[in-house]
Amino acid sequence: LKVMERQIRHYLPFEVYAKALQAYFSNYEETAGDWERKQSRMYPILDQYQRDGYGALLKIGGKYGGAFLCDGVGLGKTFVGLMLIERLVKFERKKVLLIVPKSGREPVWESSLRRYLPELFGDFSNLVVINHTDLQRNGDWVEKLQRLKEQADVIIVDEAHHFRNPSTKKETSRYWQMQGMAKGKQVFMLTATPINNRLIDLQHLIEHFTQREPGHFKDTLGIHSLPGHFRKLEKELAKRMGGDLIQGELPGVETTDLLSQDSLFRELVVQRSRAYVKQSQIAAGAKEAMFPKREAPKVAEYSVKKTYGKLLVMLEKAFNKKQPLFTLPMYYPLAYPNPNATVATDDFEENRQKQVVGLIRILFLKRFESSASAFESSCQQLLKKVLAFVQVNSTTKHELAALERWRIHQEELIGSVQRRQNDLFGEGLEDDPEQDEDIVSEEMLANFEALDRNLFDVPQILSESLQDLNQIAEFLNELRQFKPSQDNKLQALIKLLKTEPVLKKHKVMIFSEFMATARYLAKELGKAGIKGIDQIDSATKRSRSDVIRQFAPYYNGMNSQELADKGHSETRVLIATD
Repeated sequence: LKVMERQIRHYLPFEVYAKALQAYFSNYEETAGDWERKQSRMYPILDQYQRDGYGALLKIGGKYGGAFLCDGVGLGKTFVGLMLIERLVKFERKKVLLIVPKSGREPVWESSLRRYLPELFGDFSNLVVINHTDLQRNGDWVEKLQRLKEQADVIIVDEAHHFRNPSTKKETSRYWQMQGMAKGKQVFMLTATPINNRLIDLQHLIEHFTQREPGHFKDTLGIHSLPGHFRKLEKELAKRMGGDLIQGELPGVETTDLLSQDSLFRELVVQRSRAYVKQSQIAAGAKEAMFPKREAPKVAEYSVKKTYGKLLVMLEKAFNKKQPLFTLPMYYPLAYPNPNATVATDDFEENRQKQVVGLIRILFLKRFESSASAFESSCQQLLKKVLAFVQVNSTTKHELAALERWRIHQEELIGSVQRRQNDLFGEGLEDDPEQDEDIVSEEMLANFEALDRNLFDVPQILSESLQDLNQIAEFLNELRQFKPSQDNKLQALIKLLKTEPVLKKHKVMIFSEFMATARYLAKELGKAGIKGIDQIDSATKRSRSDVIRQFAPYYNGMNSQELADKGHSETRVLIATD
């Protein structure tokens, strides 16, 4: 009877209408292409090469669990990221966790989300934005991160290269925090530099979606061991270079050529140059990609000899010694074995230590070329580290007496180092009660462990370390006599900013690799009468978005008058570390 009643009962008109609609649309389901063309906010904004990149990322991510967008700077990785977010959240109904650098969160991502995808920014959205450093926070964040780990379907990481370094301290390491967060999720990584110092950097980034499973690509690419694959690549690169690779100094052309032929790199990485983008846009019949025309670099002549004078001669002599510049046994103890030790030599570790010392010497030369201020800062930091090392390892009466004699002899220099570092970096330190404490802090001492005298010739190591301290002291005493008026490089820059037709009236950005140089330039350019100067580096506490808006208000949704109304001055010359 129940079956018969269902067939013969009278249906309401609305029920008939609803059934008809269901039957009519039962064979129609909106495709991703339909959604992109008809509903997406971002898709119409993208150039063809960006659409291609977005599509490739989805395909790669679906096949392998993760993908990389490594387009060059200025090609719009943020816009491709926004397209990914919109597709994943609005069309696929997934929960997305966006992890970004703190410095780029508000000026880059949050401002873009407000402008292009306002419905996804804020509460009741399936998109959550956090900073890189939030992964390492404690307190209430432990519970919040656990919820995100449980609920997120997809992770998108901007500037992903910051998660390339595994650390032994798993509880505080960004790498290991990302490992835990990414488990069981698709991971999309945005970075212009997937490889910084070693090919293995890319391996470590890939491990975030392979979860360190060596055979993740066994069935798809025939790679049975991911670490083994990268060891082969490094051996091949070393072979092409004719010897061992120097840690931290990858050869650019050879590395690019090697990776371009690697099946794993080609499968996982979307990477286009400006030249490729121009040609691909033309080939696709799309509008031409427009980029600023870069003029050939112009050299501003200056004299290193006039700038450094006697210091240059001292440096040349130091490098021409049988043991050039610093011997730095604190970083190369394996060069000083105990003659009575019977332990086998670790050739790999000894070569690594030797390369570290070589890199430190190179860094000192780079800082010397950058500015006297940068070179002085490096000498000051090295002085404190070597002092800490000697203090930790001086245990005999003779060794302690030698260290004390050096301290007494250089007492005035040590005090000068404290004062000059506070002048350059000591914002707010003038009222610090610990300012007058020993130049070597407890934290620095804790960084060193006493060497095993059964394995190393510690007396010889301490003797050469004191020689290093004497060499550093010579440099610092000469640097104390240095005056900006003799800095020929600085004077050449001031002349350009005051007389060159374009630079004297338009916006100027000055980049330096070193914080000490950037701060030195800001201080001295201000003294020289250059108006509208601002400076930013990794230690700047002000909001980076404010710094950027003051330099380029128009491109950040403001104008000069709005800046003035907020009490901000517009920046003409911005000095920044790169």
